[in-house]
Amino acid sequence: MRLLLTALVLCSCFLSQGSLADPLLKGSPKSLLKQNLEADHSGLARIADSAELELFKENGLLIKIPKTTGIKVDSRLAEQFHVVRPWTAKFLSDLGKKFRKQFRARLQVNSATRTVEHQEKLALTNPNAAPTTGNTRSAHLTGAAVDLAKKPLTRKQKQWLRGELKNLEQKDLIEATEEHHQAVFHVMVFPRYDQDTIHVALQ
Repeated sequence: MRLLLTALVLCSCFLSQGSLADPLLKGSPKSLLKQNLEADHSGLARIADSAELELFKENGLLIKIPKTTGIKVDSRLAEQFHVVRPWTAKFLSDLGKKFRKQFRARLQVNSATRTVEHQEKLALTNPNAAPTTGNTRSAHLTGAAVDLAKKPLTRKQKQWLRGELKNLEQKDLIEATEEHHQAVFHVMVFPRYDQDTIHVALQ
């Protein structure tokens, strides 16, 4: 009996260590570096300020977050930032439809495109805000990243979302992080997610 209990404890420890070693959805400097390398490889500019933000909208480089039955935008997010890259909009539309079909509920976008100007202001009050320069700067500056709220998702809904994001990350279509200092899933969507819109990545 004692040998059986010992074996069970060892098995439990092994499984626990295995789950901790899983790099998927784990935030790290390596993850931030990958997001920036992807942005640079695709020629994605970081949006400097409100004037440049409007220019990107006018040229179709940023489009409105899709209005679907499975996606809503946090009311606290300023209207000017309700935009994303076209392939990120496609990702949100696809994910929202699947979520709605599965749970008859909606996912909430807490944050999307940011300008360098806005990110610098955010850093004054949020010590966890990513920098605006260097290899670990915020992917939100490219317009390709969004933060999806974990609240008020149920445990089952969060588990489903983790599975969907892990699947897309394994296919190298996104880079996702489950954040804990803020209750969100951070997701950068790569242009190859939607080949039909990849041409707008180069500018």
